[in-house]
Amino acid sequence: RALRGAEHAGCHAAAVRRKSLHFVPSHRQRTLGAMTKREDELLQVQRLAAELDAGGRAVANHAVALLGKLDSSKDEVVLKAAIHALKLFFVDVSQEGDLGHKKADGDHGDNSVPDASSAEDVYRQWLRRQYSVYTTAVLRLLSVDDTPANLQVAAATALMEAVRCEQGVGVFASGLFTRLITVLCTSRGVQPEVFTLMFTHYFHHADVRYYTLLAVRDTARAARGARNRVDSAPSEAESAGGAKLPSPASAAGQAKRSRTEAGSASVMSVAAAAPVEDEHRLPIEDVARNLYDILAALPERCAGAVGTSQDATESGELTSWVGLEEAGAIKASADRSESAKSRRKRKAAAVAAGGAAVARAAAAREQRAVWANMRAQRRIFSEAWLSLLSLPIPGDIYRKVLLRLHASVLPNMTNPVLLADFLTYSLNQGGITGMLALDGIFVLVTQHGLEYPHFYDRLYQLITPDTFAAKHRAQFFKLADVFLSSGLVPAYTAAAFAKKMARLALSAPPAGAMIAVAFIHNLIRRHPSCMVLLDRAPGAAADSAEASGAGEDVFDEHEQDPSKCRAVESSLWEVLRLRNHYCPQVSALCTVLDKDLIDRQRTNEVDLDVLLSTSYSALFKQEVERKLRQVPLAFYQQPPSKLFDVNCEADFCGWQL
Repeated sequence: RALRGAEHAGCHAAAVRRKSLHFVPSHRQRTLGAMTKREDELLQVQRLAAELDAGGRAVANHAVALLGKLDSSKDEVVLKAAIHALKLFFVDVSQEGDLGHKKADGDHGDNSVPDASSAEDVYRQWLRRQYSVYTTAVLRLLSVDDTPANLQVAAATALMEAVRCEQGVGVFASGLFTRLITVLCTSRGVQPEVFTLMFTHYFHHADVRYYTLLAVRDTARAARGARNRVDSAPSEAESAGGAKLPSPASAAGQAKRSRTEAGSASVMSVAAAAPVEDEHRLPIEDVARNLYDILAALPERCAGAVGTSQDATESGELTSWVGLEEAGAIKASADRSESAKSRRKRKAAAVAAGGAAVARAAAAREQRAVWANMRAQRRIFSEAWLSLLSLPIPGDIYRKVLLRLHASVLPNMTNPVLLADFLTYSLNQGGITGMLALDGIFVLVTQHGLEYPHFYDRLYQLITPDTFAAKHRAQFFKLADVFLSSGLVPAYTAAAFAKKMARLALSAPPAGAMIAVAFIHNLIRRHPSCMVLLDRAPGAAADSAEASGAGEDVFDEHEQDPSKCRAVESSLWEVLRLRNHYCPQVSALCTVLDKDLIDRQRTNEVDLDVLLSTSYSALFKQEVERKLRQVPLAFYQQPPSKLFDVNCEADFCGWQL
């Protein structure tokens, strides 16, 4: 009995162990199981979407289940299906006015208070809460690093549909759009495909352009304020002392900004609620980079922007994302700077054109929008660029900004002189930055009356050996030639530029030496008093007593002030060296200086545009394609047996072989 009992106990323990073992599926079985789960989840989402589309308000709770999929599911196909279904649902309820943007049937005026206990109001409040959850969840998909690009594109498309329909037909949801732009600019996880979508599909609309500029301005100001708070956090000793009072100018500027920003306070509060966590937030330099990319992708001006604020809307050249312009139901809002007399004349013209009753009926049907006002577009364009330039900009973006300012930004600003400080600071930096800033300075000086003290001193300092090899040297020399074309430029300044060009031409590449020779020719022709530089013997100073040695040049090439470099007392002996230049094109161009440059009727200026495009490859191609009548040959009575033979000493005078 004892043996049978032990055997029975052993069998029972083995059976328990077999039951306790877990079944481990194979890789194929796990894959099939995951596919089955994904298909089931997708079928569930499709079923909920179909019932929600067909049932409407009766099955509105399906939206809660679909919102749960946005948080719980990790599958791209399931998430895209859920976003699409929710997008259609909320577009329908917004068009029906169920989001609270249209009065209920029981409302009888603006001051009527809805009954919070009624089923209709409870349903609307519930819808607004679900809509808030929906927009927040979709925005979060844009800020997460591991979100696929196609899913982010679908999320951005759904948000733009919400922007068009959130506040009713024909009203642009600026708050939601500002949150979207803030996430795009400040989040690490946004894929490049989302920016491409926004640039190609939406930014050409006038309303999208206006509110994008508004969002860029607010985002830049918020980023700058956060940076200032971090940098200027007061210590305990500083906080114990008195606070520094603002200057009257800053106080006036703050008061003006408070008045202009009163209308956008709600937009700023909504932008601050963008769901971008700290670990997903970009540094301020990268934020500035994204803001610049957005500004560069926007149209420089809206169609019909030239002229009065009503030209574009009356001609029908504007396009809007909300669709009111195409329907002819939008009109530009009145300018804040419009005088009462102009307003009365405009209203009188409208009444005379169609009669008082017709004018009142048309005004009642039309909606007024600030984005349809061209002056408002220019104003917000200026504020957006000024806010961007107040941020710490990376070096590569800094140069791109300088390249765009003179052609794309300054002509479209309300007051371009506001960029004078930025361009002056850039010009004082010297190097490639100063060269690029010269274009903007030229526009401000010639078109907006900017007075820049010591401008020619800065221009003189920009001419360095690196200038002849810079990428943008053509535009720089063209502008320098324009600035020095005036006959009011002092003779000592023109002589300093000519002398410095000649000195740098000795070590410049052939293309740079040719530009220098042409530059010298034009300067001397414009300023005949500088002709003495060519006639004076090399090394002979104006006052021989000041020369410390025979053949010494009194010109100080290291002096940064053209009035102190003593160029007028020197001579252009460098031209004699350039006549024997190893490049035949340089030596041939020096012959233009042999003419009587004082006789302006018989001489013409050298066209710099032809020489500015010259390069090593162009000179080589020109020399190879040139047809020679006589070809020089090297003749040796006894052929050399090696490269540096004793018999070849006459060909290498001054060389130690």
